[in-house]
Formats: sequence, C-alpha cells, structure tokens
Amino acid sequence: MNSEGKGTEMAFKRKRCFLLVEVLLSLSLLCTVLIPSVVFYTRITRSFEEDIFRLQLPACIDYCFFAVEDAIFQQMDREALSLKGEGELVGVYVYTSRGEAIKIPYSYTLSLLREKRNADGRLLCSVDATVDLFPGQKRGAAAQRCLCLER
Repeated sequence: MNSEGKGTEMAFKRKRCFLLVEVLLSLSLLCTVLIPSVVFYTRITRSFEEDIFRLQLPACIDYCFFAVEDAIFQQMDREALSLKGEGELVGVYVYTSRGEAIKIPYSYTLSLLREKRNADGRLLCSVDATVDLFPGQKRGAAAQRCLCLER
C-alpha cells in the first residue's frame, strides 16, 4: 500500500473513533438529563393522581354510607339484618387526571347498637357502620359512622 492509502485509512479510523466518542458522550448526556427528568415527572404525576384521589374521597365515602343505609333499609323491610356486606357504587366514579372513570367497590360491617320499636310501631335502629373503599387494594380508605335509621 502506498503512504496515501495509509493516511486515508488513519483519517477514517480517527473519524470513526471520534464518532464513537461523540455518540457515547451524547448517550451519557442524555442519561444524565433524561433519567432525572423522567423520575421527576413520574413522581409529580403520581403525587398529582394521589391529590386528585384524595379530593374525591369525602364525597365517595358519603355515597358509600348512603348505599349502606339503603341496604339496611332493604334488610329492615325483610326483617333480616345482615352485619356484613359489599357492593359497588352505581353511577358514582372516581376520576383520574386523564378523565378515566374508576368504579368504586366497597365492603361494610355493621355493629348493632340499639334496635327498638316506637309507639307507632316503626322500627328504630342505631348502627355503627364501618365502610372500606376499594377493599383488598393498595389505594383504599376506611370510614366509620354511627347511623340512626327509622323504618
């Protein structure tokens, strides 16, 4: 080979080596900038989703207790009060930041505090109710209330 061929070959190797170094630097820069940005974005998104969930939670708990009251009224009509139950809210959803609706399952336990009939023959019932939203799931909540019902 002549000296001119060797010079061209050396120049090509230098360019290839420089290109490889340039690609590696670009990748390392991309990783040092992109990875923290992605981590930050996912944490912000997760925090935002949790805030949205927490804002909707009080209304969901109220709707669950209304559903439990309806279930107790139905049981009082049949004169058979069940101390445990579960269900899913109908027409009430929790929404994500993307507008996706999530159905709300719940379970409840009752502790009968007092039950009697008044002078008119109406059944009066005092119940301690505990409602678990999203039972058995990571994101859930529990609430407890005393319900006074008349039927």
